[in-house]
Amino acid sequence: MKSVFFYSLAASGLVFLILLYPGVPGSTSIAIQPFSEYSANTTSKIDALMLKDSSLDAVVVADSNRITLALGEVTEPINTHSIRKSIMSILIGLSDAEGKLNVDQSLAELGLDDAMSPLTDAEKQATIGDLMASRSGIYISAAGEHDDQITKRPARGSHAPGEAYFHNNWDFNALDSVLEAVGDTTETRFLELAEKLGFEDYQSSHFYYQESRASAHKQYTIFLSARDLAKVGQLVLRHGRTADGEQLVSASWIELITRAQAKIQHYLYTDAALMWWIDQKSDLIWADGWGGQFMLIDMENDLVIVTRNHTGRRLGELLWRSVLGHVEHGTQTNLMQVREYLLADE
Repeated sequence: MKSVFFYSLAASGLVFLILLYPGVPGSTSIAIQPFSEYSANTTSKIDALMLKDSSLDAVVVADSNRITLALGEVTEPINTHSIRKSIMSILIGLSDAEGKLNVDQSLAELGLDDAMSPLTDAEKQATIGDLMASRSGIYISAAGEHDDQITKRPARGSHAPGEAYFHNNWDFNALDSVLEAVGDTTETRFLELAEKLGFEDYQSSHFYYQESRASAHKQYTIFLSARDLAKVGQLVLRHGRTADGEQLVSASWIELITRAQAKIQHYLYTDAALMWWIDQKSDLIWADGWGGQFMLIDMENDLVIVTRNHTGRRLGELLWRSVLGHVEHGTQTNLMQVREYLLADE
């Protein structure tokens, strides 16, 4: 009887979440036919890898100028999860390019606080750069936290701003408020990025905010198709230039956000950068999101590889799929295997 009650309660909770969180519509674009500029042998190997691993719903490969391979659901908007943070580093760069902010500005200078958990004077000395490097020293609850961010969070006041790295959703979410403080918003800056890079599948309803009772700073959620995400990677490959040559963010900004900042423990990445991940052994730049959302940028070989896993269009659906085991997390190993096939292509 107790188990029946528990499952009924859980089901009711999921229904509530489905009603509470916005549904994100699918793409209005016509699904494109699979294509590849690589050899039939290389393409068949990637096809086989996608069939073997259910977390590979879309694979897109591009160089600086064009998409060279597209397989799977490449036009479908999929939750970027934590890849949103790498995208945010570009949006901050747009405001930097216009002279509206600089990474050395402190929260105190910007007039930023947190009404739910007021900051101390010491915490307000954290800079925009500290937030981007996840070194704010502000250890309070935030929207969208995962278990490690809660259970491993340092004690409040244990580190000064800039002193220690801790992967901290409060820092990433507060950057949305930074943009508001200088007269911009994450949503409008993202729309500008979409227009400048020529996104083909993005709609305004693919962006929304999630509120939190723990923090005044909202979590911004971005759904993006694999082929549109690849265009963000191309911007990095081109050192901040659009396809038609406009310098959207400076080359020095791209170098800054992709520069190693902190050593981390990971089977593949060696360092955290400013909202990106770095593999210094292979000289690769990564964006990484929950559930199998990955983008690899290989500057030396002029290569962007995007792999996506569909995790649902509502939070309730995401949780339900997770409970049933329908969300495969995927690994960066799959993407590295794709890269190996591409570099060996003949």
